[in-house]
Amino acid sequence: MIFKGFSINTDAKKSTTLVGHSGSSKSTINGLIKRFYDPLKGIVKLDGKDIKIFHLRVLRKHIALVHQEPILFVAP
Repeated sequence: MIFKGFSINTDAKKSTTLVGHSGSSKSTINGLIKRFYDPLKGIVKLDGKDIKIFHLRVLRKHIALVHQEPILFVAP
């Protein structure tokens, strides 16, 4: 079991950032929101609606992941 009773609320029309130590489930949350996999139990909601009703391409277009060690520039 990864999460039990987990809930997160964010402000509408604002960017939200998840930060934490390595292994603190940031990527897991991203995967659930982007529907790379679905929970075995429970439900993921967006605007109070089951995330499964949203078109995947549109949903994923509005969510981004920046890895902990991003490479912004390539050294010459």
